[in-house]
Amino acid sequence: MTAPSTRSTTFQRYGLACCFVGILFAGIDLLQGNQAGFVVALLSLVGIGTIVISRQLPNSKLPAHLLCILAIVAIGFSRLYFGRGGIPFWIIIVPILAAILIGIRSAIVWGGVSTVLLLVLNEISPIKQPGVDPNIVSASLIALLWVITLLVSGLMQANDKIIHNLDSARNEAQRANTAKSRFLARASHELRTPMTGIIGLTEALSDSDLPATPRMYVETLKQTQSSLIHIINDIIDLSQVEAGELLIQPRAFELPKLIKQVDHLYQDRAFREELNWKCEIESDVPRWVRGDPGRIRQVLHNFLTNAFKFTSVGGIHLRVAVADENGEEISLLFEVGDTGHGVPLSDQGSLFSEFGQLDPTASGSGLGLAINKRLVEAMEGRIGLESEAGRGSRFWFELPLLRSTEPSVRMAPALTQQVPALQPLEVLVAEDHTLTQKVARIMLEGLGCTVTIAGNGLEAVDLVKQKSFDLVLMDCRMPEMDGLEATQKIRDELPEEQRPPIVALTAQVIKGDRERCLAAGMDDYLAKPFTRDQLMGILTRWGPS
Repeated sequence: MTAPSTRSTTFQRYGLACCFVGILFAGIDLLQGNQAGFVVALLSLVGIGTIVISRQLPNSKLPAHLLCILAIVAIGFSRLYFGRGGIPFWIIIVPILAAILIGIRSAIVWGGVSTVLLLVLNEISPIKQPGVDPNIVSASLIALLWVITLLVSGLMQANDKIIHNLDSARNEAQRANTAKSRFLARASHELRTPMTGIIGLTEALSDSDLPATPRMYVETLKQTQSSLIHIINDIIDLSQVEAGELLIQPRAFELPKLIKQVDHLYQDRAFREELNWKCEIESDVPRWVRGDPGRIRQVLHNFLTNAFKFTSVGGIHLRVAVADENGEEISLLFEVGDTGHGVPLSDQGSLFSEFGQLDPTASGSGLGLAINKRLVEAMEGRIGLESEAGRGSRFWFELPLLRSTEPSVRMAPALTQQVPALQPLEVLVAEDHTLTQKVARIMLEGLGCTVTIAGNGLEAVDLVKQKSFDLVLMDCRMPEMDGLEATQKIRDELPEEQRPPIVALTAQVIKGDRERCLAAGMDDYLAKPFTRDQLMGILTRWGPS
């Protein structure tokens, strides 16, 4: 809040309070037969009107000046007609009001007006104090007025400077935070493109006939790249959280199937690390629910990764149970327990903050638990932990979901299933990155496709006009013409029967990117880095029947 807006709020708040107090005292005066009550009531009502004006003109100084005029009139009138020669101490309040509500220059101006009023009042109706010269009293009051005016003005100047510095610091922090989020999003984009090459070439090596030792190296590389992808996704999620763009996509899904997939993944890891593993779903947990399965899987993955990281002896368990239900609404409890190091009570409060790692030597980005908290809150759930140092931990989250039924329209074939009769396709890959071109060619030719490469959107448009393709994989960011514009030109310039399906091939995965691709006329969206199974799913979905 800037200094002017602070003054406006202060003026409205305290001015309104003073006006109501004035009306109260006016009523008391009138009940006691004091006719001055009429004047006080009238001035209070005028003051309320001034405040109403200030609400309509929040950045205007006019209402505050009107209030100072009102105070001058009230003090002068009261001194002449009801003061009986008393000392008009209330005159000091006028420059103070000006300093607080308007500024230092206005305080000096109104201090001068108050001084003139005091001199005029002293001439018309001298101050009557036994044994004291009225001129001395008047001069002393003027001196006091200026001392207080200058003191309050100095304090307000210091206050304005503090507010200005705070505003500048806040704006600078916001700019830095925005720049950081943009950097994180761009860095993740630049990382995802070469990761496509790493994943594609690793899969190609994995499919080849390798001796035992090189095959072990390839399997280790696959595990490493999986961890790297999770870190990149954490970075993207953090930037989305800070931008308020975290995307939740609820749909009907089969919960036991999701838990079974998680079970298989971590069962193997527990076996390799010689840990006990237990996964259980209570019998009353519904089969079909409506929620975001991807985000639920992500939260479970972050909790389980954390549990395995800090558990060297004992075991880890995953449990899903019904916490509460009301008709179609159901609240599910997900628990991840371990026998690891545990978390001291004093450190539990910071565990869900960004980069909150209790052990600085631990691997990982330190974002997983913080992102879990934001994800669960975005899904309108609760999250927490119970832990004791040296006795393990229990992390949990509770989500409100809806009971659902199996969708009548079946989803596209699972990306991991083998497609036995995938016919050869003519595929155009519009991609400017040389490594991604090579990987896409290797993967597609391995699936029996004939591949044509276009280095930019303009080439892609020309090739689609010259030749019939079964599918176009279109990168969104390319020189000459980007993928969105190229897609629009293809849709606009070709007859409908000649338009091939176009699938976005992009490393841009933040909220709104998918929608922009579909709005441009693309049919689907494949995020980099992609696996061969994901690519096979796209070919199955969009290839000729």
